[in-house]
Amino acid sequence: MNERIKYECNYCKIRMGTQGEPPKGNSCPKSPNKKHDWKIIKKNY
Repeated sequence: MNERIKYECNYCKIRMGTQGEPPKGNSCPKSPNKKHDWKIIKKNY
């Protein structure tokens, strides 16, 4: 049973829910290295 985790990017504030792993792909327009900086905002929602 995978837990549901919701992530938010520190740079562009987009939010994505996944099954445990941080979201992959998607370049971030506001990040210096064009990658999202995911932080966990919610678990098992």
